[in-house]
Amino acid sequence: MADNPSIESLEALQGLLDSMQVPIQLSAAIQDLGILSIPDFAFAYSSISELDVICSADYHNKFGTTWKLRRALQRAKAITEASDAAAPAPQASSTAPQQLNAWAEHAPPRLDASSIAQLVKDFHRNYPGEHLDGDAVPSVRLLSIVHRWFVPGNSISWVPWQLRLSERQYQEIIDSRTTRTLRSEAAFLSTALFDDTPEMPVDHLRLSPAWLGRIQTIFRNAVALCKGAHLQRLKAYDKKVLDWATQTPSDASLRTVSTSELVSADRRLWREIASLCTAGWTLDDALHEMTHVRSDIGNLLQFRAQPPAPPPRPPPRLTDPSKGRPGKGKGKGKGKGKDKAGTPLTPGKRKLTNTDSATTVKDSDLIKQHGAKTFCIRFNKGVCKNQQCKYLHACAFRVPNGEPCGKNHPACKHRNPQMLSYLKHHNLVDTICQHLTAAAEDAPLSAEHGSVLAELIRIELAPHCDPNAFHSISEGQPFRLRVLQCLARAIQDKDSDLPVLLEEGVPTGAFEPLPTSGQWVQAQSSLDFSPASLEHCRGDWLAAESNPELLAQLVQDEVDKGFVKKFEGDEAQAASHWPNGTAIGKLNIVTAEGRNPRLVLDSSICGLNPSIHLPEHVALPTDLHSAKGTLHSIAPGMWQLFYDALDEHAKLTRTPAGTWLPCQAQLLEVHFLCFAHEQPRSLRTAPRMHCYSAADAFADTDKMGIGGWLSTATAFVWFSEIFSADEVRAQWPQLHGSMQPYIGCFETLAQLSLAQCSWQELRSKHVRFVRFVLPTASDNTSAESGLNKLFSTAEPLGTFLRLAATWAHLHRVQFEVEHLAGEKNVWADKLSRGRLGFLSHRSGERVRIGLAQLASASHCVTLHDMSRNWPSGLRKAQTAMLR
Repeated sequence: MADNPSIESLEALQGLLDSMQVPIQLSAAIQDLGILSIPDFAFAYSSISELDVICSADYHNKFGTTWKLRRALQRAKAITEASDAAAPAPQASSTAPQQLNAWAEHAPPRLDASSIAQLVKDFHRNYPGEHLDGDAVPSVRLLSIVHRWFVPGNSISWVPWQLRLSERQYQEIIDSRTTRTLRSEAAFLSTALFDDTPEMPVDHLRLSPAWLGRIQTIFRNAVALCKGAHLQRLKAYDKKVLDWATQTPSDASLRTVSTSELVSADRRLWREIASLCTAGWTLDDALHEMTHVRSDIGNLLQFRAQPPAPPPRPPPRLTDPSKGRPGKGKGKGKGKGKDKAGTPLTPGKRKLTNTDSATTVKDSDLIKQHGAKTFCIRFNKGVCKNQQCKYLHACAFRVPNGEPCGKNHPACKHRNPQMLSYLKHHNLVDTICQHLTAAAEDAPLSAEHGSVLAELIRIELAPHCDPNAFHSISEGQPFRLRVLQCLARAIQDKDSDLPVLLEEGVPTGAFEPLPTSGQWVQAQSSLDFSPASLEHCRGDWLAAESNPELLAQLVQDEVDKGFVKKFEGDEAQAASHWPNGTAIGKLNIVTAEGRNPRLVLDSSICGLNPSIHLPEHVALPTDLHSAKGTLHSIAPGMWQLFYDALDEHAKLTRTPAGTWLPCQAQLLEVHFLCFAHEQPRSLRTAPRMHCYSAADAFADTDKMGIGGWLSTATAFVWFSEIFSADEVRAQWPQLHGSMQPYIGCFETLAQLSLAQCSWQELRSKHVRFVRFVLPTASDNTSAESGLNKLFSTAEPLGTFLRLAATWAHLHRVQFEVEHLAGEKNVWADKLSRGRLGFLSHRSGERVRIGLAQLASASHCVTLHDMSRNWPSGLRKAQTAMLR
């Protein structure tokens, strides 16, 4: 809208309100809402009824002229519409750059029938195995749009999915429009002047592999018909998009992309493809880059977080007995309507039957089917009153023995009103919640409240049980196990046998499997049937033996608290008391700054802990239902909206505009990453070098040697070097004494030497940077595992692995070492020991390697075409390290 000073000012708005004689108080209230012009006032309220926020009953009683404000709103809308209609359209700049994905205002000229027939003929000749029918041939409009891409002077632009129609779909839409009756001459004239392109709405469609596959087939056939790219490239690109868009997440908190998100991702992908083609790439190369090299498809079509579940609906409001439904007829009476039972009804609301009972009975407490009987769930909730209902009208409440009640009353009759009234009267629910929140150490309930609640539980769940036995506490137990077991069975706890287990005594699990709780995922049973190997340890750890007084005090504290029981007797008597076996561990005292000394028992050294098999995989209870952290990129212009959606605890109070982040999501980290410059790192896996290779090392008291060989389809290189102990210590002084204990380090040096030989071999043929994976073999386990991980905490092996990792990073080489038996590593073993007789005829292919070259792990100058007479300075630099 063009700027108009006469209406885009506060003075104009005030003049309008004054002309309508709006009270000053209402004018001030409007300005306090941020409405400072006539267009603001016109578009602030979509209808006059929304003015009720300002024109409330208080204003009406106080001023009595709120109708003038409604009249002013109607006048503001008329003034704004007239101003918009009179505003001149902005002139388009002829020099404005055309957007990359902008759709042309006018559709390109249609291809004639002969051109399309020739394209189809060429397609069948190029791809004889492809079948084109009415569902696979693109429409003439889509084919014309794609054909214009490859006309000189034009570029690739994104085609909306609404236009990606097959010939059959295009014709069906045309036929459906031709059957409509023209209502006026204006409609006939618009049809004659404008080309109404058939479109297919896609926003309401549900994403499925079959539907997406049909859309992709039509579009790639259009590109292939116009000879824009090879069909195989297009199929590979479409397959990757299809796989990412229709993958099934293994986590229930994630979801795949929606149709609108897929369309948006397709627009961005084709924008990148178009930019590559503009830079001089062919469409085939651009599609290969997006399919196999870049990760744009995976990033745009990755899993999204599931939106949070909607909040539960508020409970229905009860009917108001003071109001009823207005009577029918044209009389002027003021009588109040009633339902069939004579109960007054609220206007516009249906009657709710037994609302209280329907909301307190859970479906999990009911048995839907028992044998051949199918219970009526609506009857059990107090809703169904149909005497001819096909389901059984009987109580389906699950009693403690697991069977349904079966009596002729709803399940809501099983509620215990005495317990509910007692909890409510003494406010025990809030007391327990506050106690747990404060993490107090004392009991949440007093002894009196606990006894009363236990008796109420006995009356409801175990009326025939003896009260003294029901409330009794077993020796050595702090709980009323009978009450706990009765409650566990009533709520159908999976671990309802725990009270019985506590009564008998919890086993250690060393001689028989621990009973499962039913709460966690079952673990795989152990196949080791050998008996537990238990030991009797002598003495305690140093911290406990050095302070016997503190040790005796801590042990006595454990005995006084009931955690430890003293056994009167010796080891022989203990063995006769526990014939299955006994174990004696070691005690230790743990001291930490700011904490009291703590007594711990080492049960692993005596063999008890290794003998225990846990039947379940235990997960963190607090992390079972927590949402996983996800990465999300926010545009620079959207940061303020993102900040506005955060509360003081860095949680989202609402979903920010332009994002899919759910409400109440917790912000974890914020990073800034600049995408202004191109990232040259390729995400494609490095190619694997096709070769056979092996390396080995040997070590003696005063010398060591390395050797290895590498064979490809066109070349063969090998190396063999023997170094004295003094030469080795000149580079690594920490290697003292004999060289034999450091054989793992020398095996690592041998593999590093082999990698340098292979790198030099490839550099002599390729001028560009080389990036490859070197497959090799070693008969040393420490060197094999260390080079594959490029990490070890053992020294000095860690020093040599860091050396190999540094060189591999600088030269873009990856190690892939596999184990080779020593008796099969014959060639490399001979080369490491200096036995060169079997390769004397290939001495020209030997590569000399020095310890200084290996110890530097840096770049060196590489000279190609050694037949040339290079200057002596460059030849010296070839063996010198670039530091």
